[in-house]
Amino acid sequence: MQHGSSSDQSVVSEVKILFLQRLSQVGGLIGFASCVYAGLKLDSIGIISKEDGGIRLSYPTRKLGNGQQFFYFYPTSNELSEAIHEAVMRKYSDLIKERINDEGYQNE
Repeated sequence: MQHGSSSDQSVVSEVKILFLQRLSQVGGLIGFASCVYAGLKLDSIGIISKEDGGIRLSYPTRKLGNGQQFFYFYPTSNELSEAIHEAVMRKYSDLIKERINDEGYQNE
C-alpha cells in the first residue's frame, strides 16, 4: 500500500441519490443515497424527512430473529458523519433545484 499518494481518499465523493416517488412526504423515507469514502462504496443510506423539515440519514441494518440489530456500516466519528451528511445534502439540494427548474415537475 502506498502512503502519501496525491489522491485524497478521505473525501466523500460520487454521491448518488435515488428518490422514492413521493417527495412531498414529511416524516418518512424519501430516498436512498450512495457515496464513496476511502475507496469503499457506501450504499443504501436512507434519506429521512423529519417533521421539522430537516433531513437525517439512516444507515442500513439487519435485524436478527431475536430482535438484535446490527449496522452494516456507520460513521465512526462525528466528523465523518457530518462529512457524509453534508455531501448528501449538497447533492440532494442540487437535485431538488433541478426538479424545481424543470418545467415538467409537479409536486405530488
